[in-house]
Amino acid sequence: MEQTRLYFAVGDFGDDPETVTQLLGVQPTRVWRRGQPRPGSSGPPVRHELWALDSSVDPSESFEAHLAELLALLERAPNGVREVAQRFGAVFQCYSHFESPNPGFAIPPELVRRVAALGVGFDFDLYVLYEDEPEDSDS
Repeated sequence: MEQTRLYFAVGDFGDDPETVTQLLGVQPTRVWRRGQPRPGSSGPPVRHELWALDSSVDPSESFEAHLAELLALLERAPNGVREVAQRFGAVFQCYSHFESPNPGFAIPPELVRRVAALGVGFDFDLYVLYEDEPEDSDS
């Protein structure tokens, strides 16, 4: 099944994630602090701060549905979003898993305009999962 996950991510906010929360006027889905144990893992501690607001849209829904939901939340405090993006850096982080070859999706112009007005960019991680992929490949 093809799936998409999207979240609004803020990094390098310093010692107080509450600063980001106050500027945006919305509670994060999760916060990671530098040096804390890695969530759900015995791996090394977290190296970077993360303030994240996850889309609650079902992963089987379109990228556009995820983005529209997050924009509706963030556009309540557009000046705060722009300040967070300038001070700390912020992106819409997208992870999509596809089962079909040559997958893709489009972002409608209206959503592009809304994102641009907030001064936020995108980071896409796209994965194609092949059921018949050979176990040992030289390519």
